Amino acid sequence: MKVQEQEEEIVQLRRQISELQSSQNATQQTDLT
Repeated sequence: MKVQEQEEEIVQLRRQISELQSSQNATQQTDLT
């Protein structure tokens, strides 16, 4: 694999992780209330 391809995959993974974290935070906030 090329370095550019790896970097693109990393960016996509980071986006997915941030989305998961934001969704988890939202669910946690609703659970606390």
